[in-house]
Amino acid sequence: MKKRFLVVGDNHLDSMRPASRLDNYMEAGLMELTETLKIAKAAKVDYYILLGDVFNRIEIGGECRNRTIEILRSNEGEDWGFEKYLVVGNHDIAHNPNNMEKSAVQALVSAGVVKYADTIPDLSVRFFHFTPDLDQKLRDGDLVNYSDKIMFMHASISDKAMIFDHVLFSDLVVNPETKLIFSGHIHR
Repeated sequence: MKKRFLVVGDNHLDSMRPASRLDNYMEAGLMELTETLKIAKAAKVDYYILLGDVFNRIEIGGECRNRTIEILRSNEGEDWGFEKYLVVGNHDIAHNPNNMEKSAVQALVSAGVVKYADTIPDLSVRFFHFTPDLDQKLRDGDLVNYSDKIMFMHASISDKAMIFDHVLFSDLVVNPETKLIFSGHIHR
């Protein structure tokens, strides 16, 4: 049975406006989040995947967090009609997986508006959440140990050389069963 996915990476929602932005950053980000959900609904997807860095900081303020929960919960009171899964990014947890319980992204999970898991039950899908050693595990060939057809992760993977530490897609060693890898983090 075929399943349809919409994958969205690195929203970086925040109540604080970066110096480089002149608009209302929070409103623009929430509007973009809403638009991606509407696209998913119109496309009749089965799964909506957030590839990490949903938030720009571990705690982005109550208004932004609560409005994000409401947007993910429903479309003007109507259920979105698809499952939503979260890959945890480095900004979501201030680069430390031990911070998950006190993060704004944990509020999304606790509110039940996204699922936080390592796999999707009954599908050949695996999630790799940010850890400080994830890139090294990828370099060391750790993906060969997983036979999932689709992998979603928050890692420094790129298709070309970068000026910062990264892993090239062409250097990834994967299990022959793996067909697709999606990665947030680099914004490409």
